[in-house]
Amino acid sequence: MENDSTVKKGAVIFLMAIILCGHALAQRAVEVSLRFSRQETAVRVVFESDEDTIRKAFFTANPASVRIDFPTRVELKMQNDFPFELVRRDKAVVMNLRDVTDVRAYRLTAPSRIVIDIKTSVKTQKEPLKPEQKPGQPQAIQPGQKPLQPPVAQQPAAAAPKGPPGQKPQEPSPAKAAEQPLTADKGKKVKIVMIDAGHGGYDSGIVGGDAKEKDVNLSLAKDLYTVLVKKGYTVYMTRKVDQPSSLTERINFAGSKNQEVFISIHASSSERFAVYTATGDEQGADAVKLYSTVSRQNRHLARSRNLAKVLANSLRADFGSDVAQRELPLPILSTMNATAVMIDYPSVRAYASDVKLREKFISSVMKGIAGHEQ
Repeated sequence: MENDSTVKKGAVIFLMAIILCGHALAQRAVEVSLRFSRQETAVRVVFESDEDTIRKAFFTANPASVRIDFPTRVELKMQNDFPFELVRRDKAVVMNLRDVTDVRAYRLTAPSRIVIDIKTSVKTQKEPLKPEQKPGQPQAIQPGQKPLQPPVAQQPAAAAPKGPPGQKPQEPSPAKAAEQPLTADKGKKVKIVMIDAGHGGYDSGIVGGDAKEKDVNLSLAKDLYTVLVKKGYTVYMTRKVDQPSSLTERINFAGSKNQEVFISIHASSSERFAVYTATGDEQGADAVKLYSTVSRQNRHLARSRNLAKVLANSLRADFGSDVAQRELPLPILSTMNATAVMIDYPSVRAYASDVKLREKFISSVMKGIAGHEQ
């Protein structure tokens, strides 16, 4: 009998040890790297971790703060001199923002990360060199990242050779002409349009009640697709169903078509419309360089800005509200070999339930495209 009792006690102790060990393992913190880059009035913050942690994280963003609730405790590995106040609360991380005019938060894959693009009202200094990197030394290359091309020193333009009297000067080669930015070519008829419905699959985007940004984006994209096709345009969509589509996949698909206009549709975390274009100078925009060492958007930038302007004017006139116009180093825009803009509408919940509001939005976008062609 004593032996049986001893065996039972031993079994109980063994089971308790297993439970305690399992509990300890369950509470083990997951490592999350936090890094940032900044260029004048734009700041990009990136939280990177394993796919499961990022996929299950819930986040909200507004000009005052960004909050990320992770599925488990996390251990932050971060850069020094972080520009915003950071508060850690159990499984949550809160960024208290200041001097911010606009903020966007979204998920990306390969690697899995949450990206926060922040627009400030004051200029910040450029990203300083890391302590281990000295001027003139090559930048460290991360696994899977293509090496960046070193900047080419600009040489004084050579005078064009003079030909015989009466002979026309030689035209620059097409390759040289393609490197020069183009002025806004008004009156050019748009025939092919690419529509990008932001987010998709497990990436819901902004959630308002029962409404998810990914669903509203897709609904608006399909509505715009239908109207454009009826008007005689050739139209492509980066996604037609609720499926995950990485940034690289969207860029590659858009690059395989010959669209003249690229429009990305997202919801805004603020209470107003916003229209985005790429920045004109790629220098310092590290996120863009990961996808393209030379931005293909530069030679289309004048027309992109013109489309953004007429879209903003159309939305402002139709909705009677302010429309923000911003330039950000967004890879989805900077890598486009076409006129490219991103439109943010102000309320996921309203656009999910109000059919007339969606129709008004589509009508306003169509007016903007027509105005761009005039």
